[in-house]
Parts: sequence; structure tokens; C-alpha cells
Amino acid sequence: MDTKKLISAQEALKKQKLDGIIISNFTDINYLIGEMFMENEACLLLHKKGLVICARSLYEEPAKKAYPQAQVIAEDLDRASALIKVAKNLKLKTIAFDKEKEFYAQGYLYKQAGFKEVSNFIDALRVSKTEQELKIMKQSAQIAYSAFLYIQNELKPGVTEREIALKLEIFMKDKGASSMSFTPLVCFGKNGANP
Repeated sequence: MDTKKLISAQEALKKQKLDGIIISNFTDINYLIGEMFMENEACLLLHKKGLVICARSLYEEPAKKAYPQAQVIAEDLDRASALIKVAKNLKLKTIAFDKEKEFYAQGYLYKQAGFKEVSNFIDALRVSKTEQELKIMKQSAQIAYSAFLYIQNELKPGVTEREIALKLEIFMKDKGASSMSFTPLVCFGKNGANP
């Protein structure tokens, strides 16, 4: 976990006069604490003094080991209500959630609890890159360029678009990519103009 990102987010809370913010968007969670959870299986309550991770029970022990400074709560069904309860127990007064990224039902619960709507809270933090992020971006560009050169030699009569997409993904992961930033679009022949 990059503590600089958490500190930066906590500073942004202070600037916006917030005691805490609920973070449920998968990309935002990965940005703040790294990749551990599958999509829709965890949410965070970042507050002035710390971090609460609310996740499915199967993540409880691994999360406690990976994030010893965080409070980890196991909740398989209703993480929104669990975080509302935690926020009250922590006596946090001004709590926000990202109205652009929250599911309607959870957003409704947060509004009923008196939480404030904000827009793109984490996105604003992502504008500035850390040295580590810049390093990763350069490595990603090198992997993508190498993959482009590699895949050109794999384009032969009889090969399918699906095979090329799979070869591309395997090559990139073998070269160090942790995941694909998007599903590869491979279109050629009669499908070349119809992605």
C-alpha cells in the first residue's frame, strides 16, 4: 500500500472539510491500496485518522495481514450499512461518497445517513503522479511497444482474432504486466472496420 496516496487523500479530505469518504469504486480502491479485492467485493472508509476496509469475509485474514494499520471488517452482504455504522461509532460528522461512482441503492443509504455527495474525489488525486507511478507507466509503455512488435510476426493466414488477442495478453503478462488495462481489440480481415 502506498501510504503517500493515503496521506494525499487525507489532505484532500481536510481541504474539502470532510471527516471521511466512502470509496467503493474498484479502480479507486486499487489506486489507493493496491490490488487485492475483486470488483464489488470491498469498499473503504477513509477518514482523518485512518482507514476502514469492509470486504467479504473471505478477504478478512489476508486484508489484516496486507494492511495491518487498517481496521478490517468482514461483511458479505450489506457493506454500505456496515460502513454507516462504523462512521457513527468513529463519531465522524461530515462523510462523503462519490455520487458519480456509487450504485444507486448504496448512494440512497448514504444520503439517508446524512452523507454528502461529492464528484470524482479520487480522480482529482490521480492527476498528479508519484515517481513510482511514472516508473510503472514507462514500463507499461515498453511492454505495450514490445507486444506490438511481437504480435506483428504472429499475424498469418488462418490465425483468428481471438488467438491473437490471447497471444497478446500472454506475451504482455509474461513481460511483467499485472493485468490488461482493457480487453484487447483485435480486428482484421472482414472485421477490420467493425470492432
